[in-house]
Amino acid sequence: MNEWDQSDDNINVVIHIKGLTNYKLKNHNINIIWVINHPELHAIEELSQYDLVFCASKKYYDLIATKLSKPCFYLPQATDESVFQEMLNSNEKTLIYFL
Repeated sequence: MNEWDQSDDNINVVIHIKGLTNYKLKNHNINIIWVINHPELHAIEELSQYDLVFCASKKYYDLIATKLSKPCFYLPQATDESVFQEMLNSNEKTLIYFL
C-alpha cells in the first residue's frame, strides 16, 4: 500500500491489523500486529518480527503463544462470545445481525 511508504518518524507505535498484504516493519516504531482473521496466512517467523502480537481468536492464541519469542496476548474483537462460538448442534439456527 502506498501509505505505508510515507514518512512516519514522528509515530511511536504502529498497530498492523493484518489483511492480505504484508507491512514492512520500521525499526524506529514499536510494531504491533493484531491477527483478526486468516491465521493460516501468518507464519511464526513473520509474527516474531513484531514487538507484540495480539490474537482475536482464543484458539489461535492457544496455538501460537508458546511458539513466539515475543509477547502474545488474546485480544478479542468487540463480539459477544456467547453468540459467536462453535455450535455443537449444527441444526441450530441463530439470528445474527451485521451492522
